[in-house]
Amino acid sequence: MLRALAGSNIAGWLEEIGGDARIRLFARARNLDSHLAVGALGKVEIVVGKVVQGGDPAVWEFRGTHRGARAPHLRMLGHFQRGVPPGGATFWAAHGLNKQNNKLRRADIHIARVVINRWLELR
Repeated sequence: MLRALAGSNIAGWLEEIGGDARIRLFARARNLDSHLAVGALGKVEIVVGKVVQGGDPAVWEFRGTHRGARAPHLRMLGHFQRGVPPGGATFWAAHGLNKQNNKLRRADIHIARVVINRWLELR
């Protein structure tokens, strides 16, 4: 399941990216739900990959466009909460962005961490 965290830029970012991009993004989210429902964790890693840079909390990258697609690449950074199968996991989106290359900017990761930390403190 895909959810936006309070304090995130997700609502505005979804408006900004336009209708065709939103359709692709939501299709990827439906694929993620299907993979989680059947326990296909290898497929989940294609869509959601953990950001390599360390830190607390862990920030995950939701890939809204497939590998090999032309830029801009739709990405959401957030918190991936694994639940009890089937379909119990949730990706909590903290920051939406359009990547022009393969690297994530530290500033984007920092923004996501700030939003995630605020959310975790309120829980």
